[in-house]
Amino acid sequence: MRRAFALLCCVASLAVVAAAQKQTPAPEDVPTPVAADLGLAGAACPDIARFLNARAATAPSLSPDGRWVAYRTSTTGTPQIWVAETAAGSAPRQITFGESVTFHEWSPAGDWIAYGVDRSGNEREGFYLISPDGARERQLLAPSEAFRSWGGFSRDGRYVAFAATEPGGNDYHIYTLNLTGEELRPLRVYAGRGGTYVASWRPDGSGLLLSKTRGEDANDVLYLDLRAGEVQTLFQPKEAASYGSFSWTPDSRGFYMASDEGRDFGGLAFYDMQTRRLRWVETPQNDVEQVSLSPEGRWLVWSENVRGFSELSARDLRTNRTSLLAPTVTRGGARPATEAVRGVIGSAEWAARADVLAFQLSAPGVPGDIWVFDPARASVGHAGPHRRARTNPGPPMTNGGGSLLLGGVRRVTESTLAGLDPQRFVAPEAVSFPSHDGVNIHGLLYLPPGASARTRPPVVLTVHGGPTSQARPSFAAVTQYLIARGYAVLDLNFRGSTGYGKRFTRLDNGRLRPNAVKDMGAAVDWLARSGRPVDASKMAVMGGSYGGYLTYAGLALLPEKFAAGVSFVGVSNWVTALEGASPALKASDLLEYGNIDDPAEREFFKELSPITHVARVRAPLLVSHGANDPRDPVTESDQFVRAIRERGGQVEYLRWPDEGHSIRKLSNRVIAYRRVARFLERTLGHGAAACEGR
Repeated sequence: MRRAFALLCCVASLAVVAAAQKQTPAPEDVPTPVAADLGLAGAACPDIARFLNARAATAPSLSPDGRWVAYRTSTTGTPQIWVAETAAGSAPRQITFGESVTFHEWSPAGDWIAYGVDRSGNEREGFYLISPDGARERQLLAPSEAFRSWGGFSRDGRYVAFAATEPGGNDYHIYTLNLTGEELRPLRVYAGRGGTYVASWRPDGSGLLLSKTRGEDANDVLYLDLRAGEVQTLFQPKEAASYGSFSWTPDSRGFYMASDEGRDFGGLAFYDMQTRRLRWVETPQNDVEQVSLSPEGRWLVWSENVRGFSELSARDLRTNRTSLLAPTVTRGGARPATEAVRGVIGSAEWAARADVLAFQLSAPGVPGDIWVFDPARASVGHAGPHRRARTNPGPPMTNGGGSLLLGGVRRVTESTLAGLDPQRFVAPEAVSFPSHDGVNIHGLLYLPPGASARTRPPVVLTVHGGPTSQARPSFAAVTQYLIARGYAVLDLNFRGSTGYGKRFTRLDNGRLRPNAVKDMGAAVDWLARSGRPVDASKMAVMGGSYGGYLTYAGLALLPEKFAAGVSFVGVSNWVTALEGASPALKASDLLEYGNIDDPAEREFFKELSPITHVARVRAPLLVSHGANDPRDPVTESDQFVRAIRERGGQVEYLRWPDEGHSIRKLSNRVIAYRRVARFLERTLGHGAAACEGR
């Protein structure tokens, strides 16, 4: 017996030694292609590849006359630009075919569409122009070692503006580029410090609004007079605030925007450039997000974040009548039915010379598509009492303020669901519960069909990046896949998340950051006693970027809570991560995190880092990271994986040579999430069998 025990100890010791000697990164850490078998459409347990093949149309940009819309979709495997008619007509057409497109914008002159690409996710973009038919292209700026941020066209389409660092530098400077000149030579018009970006062109072309980073959730606003070469500070309050979604009046007198200056939630405001006064237009107890004024100044549209869902309002400034816009979808079958869509609006903008608005909407049953609003075709219908009090003066709205604009909202794109049944997609329940210190935290809880006290499915706790972001009820392919496989998913909005007021967003700043990790523990405890039909003793944590850090931290600091972890592009050592961050992140890190050059702060971040506590990790871990990541260097995952291997722990590593801070290529996404699916099935003891048994 003693000899057998000694032999087992020897084998275990040899395993630890072998793990310690394994090279990290190792050749086998580079993923290899897998078979692309999707399985059969309509299968009880669809493969993850089907969910990843569900497409989304994003970032609509209208032609000046509103007849066409350019958008991005990954039909060919990477994000590319497509163009479609906004009315029923010809089939959409693809016009770019190269590297992943990172942004695009239709010129107000109508002749070009600007777009950007980088090199395999390194976020150092080159800028290009392409004709709307895709037949001609023009290079504005080739990719280089500089980081750039697009700033848009002037209203006449003759100029573009952008922000850029020097190669190897951290400060963003402002440039303009004359598109009508014989040579394309950027002109530096402002020497910036830190994160300074172009927010908006003044319509008459005489100036630029600049946004200067002030932490992750706030910014100051400057006005650059291009004619005088002078800069004025418009907004720099003592308490940091956010300002964005600027939309000018046609006469350049002022602009509408979303801001939380002096408020907990973001409201809709108007700033008069002549009087230099701010006037509040709407101050709901929700964040105002998208703001857009029609080109002639008649229609003002804005969206609100209502418990994660977007509500889109349109106000006719001639009559002061406000109505809600109601996007709908038509479901097929023996009896096709039209139903309203509740989801998340990603962007909304008017055509340059027509009263046509395009917006993108994603929901649990809609991966993401483009709708247009044409006021000329709209009629007013009753929608019951309006739930919000108005703060602007003016005549009362018709129907008690509870009207819907009907007929003027139509769907332009209908992205494929890759053979999946939208009726089987699950919408979440919004939940809130107290954390360890009594602060209420929030989340979206998805339960698989058939979940009961008898079946009690395991749980995947998902944690978003940012941290200034929010788990919202948009379409998430991986979430819906996990639900289809019988897992419950709790998408957590820990402190530091947006959408619940400025105070909540700042509850994790600086030395308060450990509380966000404790929120994860509180979520596990709440779920265990909530009475929901789940097995909280079988829980995995999964997240990317800041959520990748929380995954590492959860396994290291709360080892008793989690049975497994999946980390994408996560931070393992805050000292090295803050030192190696991209210039855009460094501009906000000082306020969001602190100064690591201060010895006391450096010691705090060392203690905060998961790598410091890696010896406590017990659960199996899967790690994914792009080698070209400029935000969280791939060395963050290299060192954490190496440390676990040296201690004989269980870790799988996917190290992508052709990706950056996200996995853009469909082929790579399929590889990654098939590995994730197998990993969760192995570690939580669930998956296909549970799916087939329902």
